[in-house]
Amino acid sequence: MTTTDRQEFQLALEMERNQLAAAAQRSEPHPLGLLLFDDARPRVWVHNELHVTGPAGDIDDLIGILDEHYGHLQHRRVVVEDEVEGERLADGFRARGWNADVTVYMALRAPRDRDPDPELAREVSAEEHRAIERDTLAEGEYGRDPELREMLIDARAARQAIADAGHYIAGVVEGTPAGNTALYLVGDIAQVEDVATHSKFRRRGVARAMVSLATDLARETGASLIWIAADDNDWPKELYAKLGFRPIGRIFAFTRTGGTAP
Repeated sequence: MTTTDRQEFQLALEMERNQLAAAAQRSEPHPLGLLLFDDARPRVWVHNELHVTGPAGDIDDLIGILDEHYGHLQHRRVVVEDEVEGERLADGFRARGWNADVTVYMALRAPRDRDPDPELAREVSAEEHRAIERDTLAEGEYGRDPELREMLIDARAARQAIADAGHYIAGVVEGTPAGNTALYLVGDIAQVEDVATHSKFRRRGVARAMVSLATDLARETGASLIWIAADDNDWPKELYAKLGFRPIGRIFAFTRTGGTAP
């Protein structure tokens, strides 16, 4: 990782952590980092979690901290922002039955491999975007629960409201809404987020068109950093690489679901 990568990774982490802290009901500093709480949205894991920003210490001590602060919830979740610390803890969490998810952060570094079909994406209002989100979320494993789906949409809207500015993008196939993504701007940093395509419209270039439009809009603002995050074990990161994004760092999230959905 280059010095620039490390610096931009930290900027992206700080932007995301600050957004989450502002959108949740409250946050509390902790010797390990930051505790987030959102009693209005208890099933939104990212609003109810501990962010560890440095050394994480002993794994059982860490679990004890989570039990102490989140005993009122079914789930437990900790985000370890240091990749080396995350690697150190991963096997231990898995052995205890926790989910271990790795997210790769990517910064726009190069031109995209080819231009998309411009007819497949357009900017829409926040209200239009939210309606499309409801449909794409409903296709997911957890989005079939109406209560949870509304919590997730409400949480996203809260984070969008915290940003200095936002752009909302819809995928469109022959006039039909086909997907959604958003662009958040905080200062001169831009995040492309919440990329989703309806299953019946996949493999048509919709995601490519939406992310390309988002990056074009970010460039127009003069953003010094344009970043996106992806599951390190899933295919979208390969698409983002084709669109010019390059890895700058990884985080680990460890979750004990308690039978709940996020």
